[in-house]
Amino acid sequence: MDKSNFQHCFVDWHVHFYPSYDYPSAIKRVFIKLKSYCQQLDLEAGAVAILVLTERDDCSFYSDLSIDCSHLEDQFKITKLKLGILISEADNHLIIFPGRQINTKERVELLSLGSDERIPSGQDLDSTIEQITNNLSFPVVNWAPGKWWMARGRLIKALILKSSSSLYLCDTSLRPKYYPRPVLMRLADSKGIPVINGSDPLPPPEEQDLIFSYITYYQQSFDLSDPSTSLKNLIQSKPTKILGERSSIFQLYLRLKRYYRNKI
Repeated sequence: MDKSNFQHCFVDWHVHFYPSYDYPSAIKRVFIKLKSYCQQLDLEAGAVAILVLTERDDCSFYSDLSIDCSHLEDQFKITKLKLGILISEADNHLIIFPGRQINTKERVELLSLGSDERIPSGQDLDSTIEQITNNLSFPVVNWAPGKWWMARGRLIKALILKSSSSLYLCDTSLRPKYYPRPVLMRLADSKGIPVINGSDPLPPPEEQDLIFSYITYYQQSFDLSDPSTSLKNLIQSKPTKILGERSSIFQLYLRLKRYYRNKI
């Protein structure tokens, strides 16, 4: 690819590729959605889809792809960047970044974005955030049903109140449509703490279609020669627009029912 940068970035900040997924099919669907978003904004060129992984301890999609991408090379062009993996098909381009999902001793769900370094779950909240930061990745407190209530909510509120610019919050498609913006997100807004957005698909195979369904659009350049700095600039920037949609109450019920019925 001759281009060294893109001018329009469409980012899903919370992505899983579970072993149950059909990877080529999931990637092709991302490209279809990217075209749809570009049409929605009347953009003709210069766009890239960005997926930031949030892999569980039992998943290794990014490291596996870094070692062997032959199962995708017959359909896509794969380019390994200094950080991240560029996947291209004709004029469609997608960058996959590493990231991890961690559950602390207090049962707070944290994301470590921009690094595939494994941090053990079960450690205390402050220690986990320190390790994420030491890995030069971004510590993110993730929203999930019920996980910001009561004692955990008080812990997250304290984090927000004492936070420097190094903390982020993540909203996901699991927060139902018409569910009010949580108080803690509004508090983060008032403190200037970025709230990012992601699809957060679950393990059942049907969920792969939800990748890239709830995203953040940034009218901002992305330099392929310096992906680390470009990703940092994105996460610290004010979104141009939130695109896609979250699940309805009924859709969420079906998603959770499938998940707990066939828990992986």
